[in-house]
Amino acid sequence: MAKPRKPDDPITANRRRKLRDLVSSYDSVADFCRRYGLDEGYIGQLLNGFSSFGEKSARNLRAKIGSIPDGYFESQQDANVEPGPALAPVRMVPIVAMVQAGPNGFFEIIGHVAGEEVPFYTRSTNAYALRVRGDSMRPRIRSGQIIVADPDTVYAPEDDVVVMLKSGEYMVKELLVERNDEIVVTSVNNGERRTIAKADIEYIHCVVDIMRRG
Repeated sequence: MAKPRKPDDPITANRRRKLRDLVSSYDSVADFCRRYGLDEGYIGQLLNGFSSFGEKSARNLRAKIGSIPDGYFESQQDANVEPGPALAPVRMVPIVAMVQAGPNGFFEIIGHVAGEEVPFYTRSTNAYALRVRGDSMRPRIRSGQIIVADPDTVYAPEDDVVVMLKSGEYMVKELLVERNDEIVVTSVNNGERRTIAKADIEYIHCVVDIMRRG
């Protein structure tokens, strides 16, 4: 289970509020992060209080965004942005298994996790997480990182996806092409392509985040 966090001091609470103002002008945290090339897991942890938000973090974040003034995160004034839709709530997403890359590009379950969860912004009650062991998928996915997948999120080409085959084998790949009767995927580490008939697929779930080591 995630450890309870200490209450924020007023300065840190204000920084989180100002970041929330910025993110709320986008459809989702993911859209905001794609716009500025930010790590979605890290931004989610800043928003929900599971990562420290000190002066250095605020300065680095402002520099990456670039379009906000110096001292923005220290100001008490509201952000000058149009209001957007409400953010998804933070849910505790279960980590269902520990996995590592096996032969032929498949994943192997090397252990099941009981009671461990990770906080994540999502409206889905079906999202789940996989903890990665080993570095066979570097540099995209490193040992200790957590893959969050959501069956309720619509996937599209260039998304990472969890693919479960009717044979019981499953994999994490980047989706390149989807046709009426097949998909084309590529390995997240070496770019090797593979075509899979839809008749052989049990399900495809969109990967919505690859979180830092937790």
